[in-house]
Amino acid sequence: MAGRLPHKYRKYGSNSKVEIWKHPTDLLHFTVVVSPENQRTLVTVFERQKQFF
Repeated sequence: MAGRLPHKYRKYGSNSKVEIWKHPTDLLHFTVVVSPENQRTLVTVFERQKQFF
């Protein structure tokens, strides 16, 4: 994922794991950062553009 979302690693740090959670038929996506201690934090909710379906 580092190649696809490098701005998330710059923003949240390379020590954190960035996850994108979504449902295939829903426009909303949730960005979750997992710390080295395995703590998950919701950091962003965004609407996927229809052009990427």
